[in-house]
Amino acid sequence: MNFSQRLRECRKACNKTQQQLGDCLGYNCATISNYETGKNEPSFRDLVRIAQILDTSIDYLLGIEDIKYPFPKKENDQQITSFIKLFSTLEEETQSALLHILKNICKEQNIIS
Repeated sequence: MNFSQRLRECRKACNKTQQQLGDCLGYNCATISNYETGKNEPSFRDLVRIAQILDTSIDYLLGIEDIKYPFPKKENDQQITSFIKLFSTLEEETQSALLHILKNICKEQNIIS
């Protein structure tokens, strides 16, 4: 997916219209429409603001990463953040094994089916 597609997806996921997003940025809906059709691209400053408004990362919007929310934002989520950072340093085979174990634990606790 490219920027324009991801922008539209994130905007809709946040239940915002083009006009509402434009209002947050101080623009009209035509500007957002142009971003979503690929006719124009936002400035770096606006890209940062868009990511904040839509609660996602710039890397996700630009198609660099496929994870919308790479790290938790709450202060009490330090354990989750630490887990993600450590997990990302593991080799792919180890990540797969760990993910399998985690899924089994979740099944045992009826968190997932």
